[in-house]
Amino acid sequence: MANEKDIEELTDKVLESKKYCSLYRPTVKRIVSELINSYPKNEAEKAIKRRLHQIWGAYFTKPNYSRLFKKIREGKEAGMDARTALLPVLRLQTSTNERIPILNRLYSQIFSITGIPKTILEPACGLNALTYFWMDSKINYLGVDVDVELINFINEVYELFGITKARVKLGDILEDKFTDKAELVLLLKALPLLEHQRKNCSSAILREIKCRFLIVSFPTRSISGKDKGMAEFYTNFFQNLVKEENWQTEKLFFDSELVFIVRK
Repeated sequence: MANEKDIEELTDKVLESKKYCSLYRPTVKRIVSELINSYPKNEAEKAIKRRLHQIWGAYFTKPNYSRLFKKIREGKEAGMDARTALLPVLRLQTSTNERIPILNRLYSQIFSITGIPKTILEPACGLNALTYFWMDSKINYLGVDVDVELINFINEVYELFGITKARVKLGDILEDKFTDKAELVLLLKALPLLEHQRKNCSSAILREIKCRFLIVSFPTRSISGKDKGMAEFYTNFFQNLVKEENWQTEKLFFDSELVFIVRK
């Protein structure tokens, strides 16, 4: 049976790897704690890295952030607007790449129902924090993510384009209690990934988040692009989550994303 010292040492070892060195330590430690006793000592590290890949690495092609930022800056200096400059960046993450075709409609349709919120919180934001440029510029936006390199990059992009009302900070929705309050909270394709980390966590997450509107979305296709009945599956999944709650819900369906708007 592993003790606290064993957990800390294995956490250190995982964080020494090039691929996972920038991840939030409490996130890595949580995965280590959950898996360390399920495998022989010589196999535990590989199993933990496999889990991290499943919940993070499989959906994201990690770039050279310095080189990427330089290209964005050069594009801006050449007169390129933020949306055009950032489209190649959004293609690096599966969820944001799939969202590109609907970006010009996604937030406008959501805000036509909710009104334009003064504040937005997005736990597990990933690169979607860069879609702030498709939102209303008057919105105060806070994204939260587990990757410090990604966070620093996004905040640099905001600064480059003179954005003062949006920022991203380090945190983990399964580890931290969010004291930041927002009128609207985005959980875009996040619940399936969170369920993969902690089974049956979704109901508690939805209840505990303090906001007026909660936007929850799910993929309609697998990573390989296959349908597999995912829209029907996630519709049933979501309806079971909220059936005991006195919430109003509306559904928006896009080819690449199933979106539920919850008025709490």
